[in-house]
Amino acid sequence: SSGINAEYGGGRCIESRDAERSLLITYSPAADKYSISRDGGPAEIDGPYTALLSRCEGVTRKVEYDWNMVYLARSTDDPATIEWTVKCKKPITAAEIRMSHEIFETGEVSWACTPQGEQEHYHSQFSAVDLTELVGVTEFRISANLSSSNWQHTQLFRTELSGDEHPFYLKLEF
Repeated sequence: SSGINAEYGGGRCIESRDAERSLLITYSPAADKYSISRDGGPAEIDGPYTALLSRCEGVTRKVEYDWNMVYLARSTDDPATIEWTVKCKKPITAAEIRMSHEIFETGEVSWACTPQGEQEHYHSQFSAVDLTELVGVTEFRISANLSSSNWQHTQLFRTELSGDEHPFYLKLEF
């Protein structure tokens, strides 16, 4: 297992541009890159996983060469948080967002998708988040909290190392 520990306190965010009608961002753990497509145009590539994070406390990218798997996990057994902030030039008219995780034994992951100025409400699965709350919003955060007795028991975006999966999927229309 290898990885670089990121203790990142903020600054970066995902931003739309003035004339955009849509924004699609995906993340490939195997490539450790984000793909950013604006209005269906050619993808811009940005990476590593920390490139678009607004907050990262105790989360690192782990590679299991023996199992041919890659994922984001806690760098120690302490609780960890990861967060993306999205700022849009125009109000959101539709949002499709998918995030994935796997837990083992005592692992816990909770997700929130919170409009700016609102209180965070965490869910055990991202699919439980009500994305209609983002309609009309121009700024929001996606957050995940990870905890358990063992860092390996909480894994975000677990995929095959040789795969081309994009378990982080964020599509916005304006």
